[in-house]
Amino acid sequence: LPALLPLLALALGDAVAVRVAALLHALADSPSSRLRLLHGGAVRALTRAVVEPASSSSLKEYSVQATASVAGRPEDEVSLPQLLGDLCGERLPGTQREGLAALQIIAELQPGAAER
Repeated sequence: LPALLPLLALALGDAVAVRVAALLHALADSPSSRLRLLHGGAVRALTRAVVEPASSSSLKEYSVQATASVAGRPEDEVSLPQLLGDLCGERLPGTQREGLAALQIIAELQPGAAER
């Protein structure tokens, strides 16, 4: 799942990947759904779509919005690093692990991000 959105964008065009991100945003409507999406790797997939250089700006925007929904903050205007920091600070089982896994994706795909 983590590489799903960028692969969809490359293979089928951005329209499909944007719709998948919008679907993830819509599915994150209850705490139990958010937890299932989070532990299913949705945040990692959305993070990869945001930091992937080949992703379009619309895919990145929808991915950040869907990440906010999965993190339980669908109405807030927050950045991806803020969302991942919030996930790392949560006390729910496995949530910190998913936040750290998403941060690891950023570190791998953007080597200079650690110095910022």
